[in-house]
Amino acid sequence: MLRQERRACRARRFHPMLPTARQVTVISIEQLEVKQVRNASATRDTCAPLWRSPRSFVGVVLNLRRRRLVRIAAALFLVAASVALAQADVWSDYLDGAQLYNKKEYAAAYPVLLRAAQAGDARAQYMIAQMYQAGHPVKPDATAAEWYRKAADQGHPVAQMALAMLLHRGTELPVDRFAAYQWASLAADRMDGQLRETALILAGAMANFLTEAERERARAAVAAWRPHLARVDGGSTGPVRVLWTGTGFFVNATGTLLTNAHVAYLCPQLVVFDGDSPVEGAVLNVDFGADLATVQTGLRRSSVARFAGQLRPKPGIPITVVGYALKRTTVRRPLSSAGTILDASPAGGNVPWYQTSVPIYPGQSGAPVLDETGQVIGVARGVFDGRTNDSSQHTIIVGAESIHRFLRMTKTSFEKADVDSSARPASPADFTALLQCSSS
Repeated sequence: MLRQERRACRARRFHPMLPTARQVTVISIEQLEVKQVRNASATRDTCAPLWRSPRSFVGVVLNLRRRRLVRIAAALFLVAASVALAQADVWSDYLDGAQLYNKKEYAAAYPVLLRAAQAGDARAQYMIAQMYQAGHPVKPDATAAEWYRKAADQGHPVAQMALAMLLHRGTELPVDRFAAYQWASLAADRMDGQLRETALILAGAMANFLTEAERERARAAVAAWRPHLARVDGGSTGPVRVLWTGTGFFVNATGTLLTNAHVAYLCPQLVVFDGDSPVEGAVLNVDFGADLATVQTGLRRSSVARFAGQLRPKPGIPITVVGYALKRTTVRRPLSSAGTILDASPAGGNVPWYQTSVPIYPGQSGAPVLDETGQVIGVARGVFDGRTNDSSQHTIIVGAESIHRFLRMTKTSFEKADVDSSARPASPADFTALLQCSSS
């Protein structure tokens, strides 16, 4: 493959969670090139269904939404990529393998995705499971269940639902209705919109096979569940190399940051700069669908972000994004960019996102999006319809609905605006931090 084609291949990030109902032009805010996302209808038949027997009542419910769920397995994950991609082996393998998979070049995609899956990438693990279940290019066998479980253990909701179906059906795995209900409930907690409604229907159907005591025990297990996120070894010798940078912001006094999943997930060495002081950050939780992650630091904060009470703002309201664009500013200070909400309906078919006109730049992934009062209404994550990294068109924001769901699900404390309070929120410079991903 030519070098230019290779770069284009690695620059595209496909996410096995996000439905893309139409063809859209996408640019990551950490990239200089525009990448074209193929129409989801062109890839619908390439993905294995999560179920095989339509005869069961659960199979019937799932088949009613089969086309929608299949689209989830082949959509886009925007990633910070103003980086030395050759150093991020797991990311590179996933990107290359996902593109081959979506071209239906399964024999070529399999070994590349397998390397990423073995290294711990939950998205690659889910796609490998799909290959084993569908029988391309490998023979269908119970290996699919193993890979679904690995991805499910990290919190991948579609893998969790797939595992729930296997346990409920009892073909590839022994029947375990208790575990099936537990995994389906976990998946519902991590989904938005119609996907969440579907998962709730399935979980409710599975609950009918349990006693009330069993249901209560399963709910307690769901409440206590925590993901087992994969870690990538950053090495201990050699010079430190910066792979990419992003932005995060503190949501509570105990030093928890909110950022994009593509900024923090599988980062070998994550460093948080609070001003000029670097501290180590550890990824706590990831939302693969909304592209969110929480990072824990050892810092204690007096100034934290305050979230607006309105979950989905009206089109036309003015907003500001405050994040670190080091390549543009050349200094370690946050850059503010202003614009308006263009469309509060789902962007690119993904419920958690909506579009704005704010110009954002490499390094501002994960930045807080503020309304006129300085309260947080979203998290910046990417740009649609742009032509360069200076594009000001259709910045994509993760909305407050999904942020609130994610923080509550993970039991992360955060400050919500009090409608009766006259106190002004803290300055964004006081609660915004630079995140740096490095490897040695």
